[in-house]
Amino acid sequence: MDLTSARRFLSGHGWLTLVPDPFRDAILAKTVVRSYDHGETVYRIGDLSGGMFGIASGGVALEVAPMSRAPDIGHFMLPGTWLGQATVITRQPRRVGVIATRPSTMLMLPAGEFTAIAASNPEAWRWLALLTVLHNDLAISVSDDLMIRDPYIRATAILLRLAGCRGGDLDLPGPREIDLSQEQMARLTNLSRTTLGEMLRRYEKAGWITQSYRRLTVLAPEVLRGKCTADI
Repeated sequence: MDLTSARRFLSGHGWLTLVPDPFRDAILAKTVVRSYDHGETVYRIGDLSGGMFGIASGGVALEVAPMSRAPDIGHFMLPGTWLGQATVITRQPRRVGVIATRPSTMLMLPAGEFTAIAASNPEAWRWLALLTVLHNDLAISVSDDLMIRDPYIRATAILLRLAGCRGGDLDLPGPREIDLSQEQMARLTNLSRTTLGEMLRRYEKAGWITQSYRRLTVLAPEVLRGKCTADI
């Protein structure tokens, strides 16, 4: 995907659809396109370099290391997502890491470019705060999902969140592909691989998902959303 196509996509998906047009255009005009291969690091925990990234194609895993534990995958992000704004705001080291899980195209906005935009438009900080609020909503959703007692409902809710369709939040066409191994999925859902595998095979047989090596595709999010409130 080239720069023009990436800008066109991100102008119509995600955070930039919620901000005024002049601000959106100013942000996109200062972005540069970056391409990443499968397994390539976008940035690491502790990096000092500033800049925001918008995912135009592909997908990335979010790496976390809370309470001094070794880094592990905490979430998966699809096109339309923006990330990295915390360093733009605080100028502090990265709190999370981002790794491409498939060939991906991203737009990068250097921290200095955002500062320049905000110098002429103080409202820019309001719209950056909006992105932070969206991320806060995601963190609340993560916490809420993990408190679901029923293991199957909990796993289904987390599966939907990873696919960006827990509440139909990402307006993306076609099936939602999640680039995580079954072992990683088991950790994220707090289930054994055996229990998770049994549930996924059941869902695949019903035609709601498909599975392949280190990838799971959600085919029927509306059905799975119903399962989050039903007695499975």
